[in-house]
Amino acid sequence: DDQLHGGITDNNIGIYERLTGMELAVELSGSWKFKLGDEESWSSPDVNDSEWEDIIVPGNWEQQGYFEYNGYAWYRMTFFMPRELTDEKLVLMLGKIDDFDETFLNGENIGKTGWPNRPNRNLDQYWKEVRAYHIPTELLKPGEESTICVRVYDGFQGGGIFEGPIGLAKRDIYREWEKQQRKQRRGNFLDWLFNDREREVKQDEGARSLWNWLTGDEEK
Repeated sequence: DDQLHGGITDNNIGIYERLTGMELAVELSGSWKFKLGDEESWSSPDVNDSEWEDIIVPGNWEQQGYFEYNGYAWYRMTFFMPRELTDEKLVLMLGKIDDFDETFLNGENIGKTGWPNRPNRNLDQYWKEVRAYHIPTELLKPGEESTICVRVYDGFQGGGIFEGPIGLAKRDIYREWEKQQRKQRRGNFLDWLFNDREREVKQDEGARSLWNWLTGDEEK
């Protein structure tokens, strides 16, 4: 700054948690391991990721030192599964990922969104979808550590796991949350639809008024 006011001058400065409205049985947002590139073996829980970089999830990787990087990268998180979740039906929530992903739990593929093996296909479709992968009961290890590995492909602009919720949710909690999300999406669509129609009516009225004025047919 050269004159008068400059710099960060106002507002509440800090690091804030994005509220998702979902009760998670295991919260997994925070620091994950991260590595650029693409190796099939990185899906194994036995990989030594101690030399991998740390990255905050959720958050675009461009905002964390990987500016303008497009391509493949992997995320890894090792966590402890509480014993009280024994016999629970769980869903792994990975929020929104830009663009495609393929996700593994303890070395087993539990889901994917988009076309991780066919990059640059339909890049405009999948980044807005919330990832929710149902976990097979045989993969759960209550009282032990488990490892999540997420293979991500980004083809344009922002990349990575950029929005929550991030964690394990009980299936009934997830279903209720998804029901509320659908209601909200319908409400947003109807608001847009009717507000857009209202704008069209106002534009039509304005156009008629302008035409009447130009042609001398305006009401006296």
